[in-house]
Amino acid sequence: MMFRAKLLALKKQIVEKHVFGEMAAYVYVVEFRKRGLPHVHFLIILKNGYKLKWLIDYAKFVSAEIPTMANPSLRNIVLKHMMHRPCGKLNPECSCIKNSKTHGRCKYEYPKSFTPATTTNIAGYHEYRRQNSGETTLIRKYQLDN
Repeated sequence: MMFRAKLLALKKQIVEKHVFGEMAAYVYVVEFRKRGLPHVHFLIILKNGYKLKWLIDYAKFVSAEIPTMANPSLRNIVLKHMMHRPCGKLNPECSCIKNSKTHGRCKYEYPKSFTPATTTNIAGYHEYRRQNSGETTLIRKYQLDN
């Protein structure tokens, strides 16, 4: 019930309030994972004047940094739900450590290196801004940063 309420609120933000800009079309599908947990995939096609074409456009919507204390609600959500668990040297038994062939590296390539601005790497993937603020926070008994 809560998932549906949040999905409807998200859909209203996207479709009616145009948080990403005016849309030409959209479609979404709800899927269920292990233990019946739902998630949704949205495909949003924006009108020409609203399409994201430059790295600075992506930076308006995507962040890879821990929010500041200026927005405590968002900060708490990110720290609770969006932080990758400690792995590698901090936690060699973590499930994201593939096998002995990776020499203890995370299969998602964490920890990511600090990056002063959003860029595109040689493979064409975005590397989002991740500045070294010097701040750390306690996540699952370990001090983690951006």
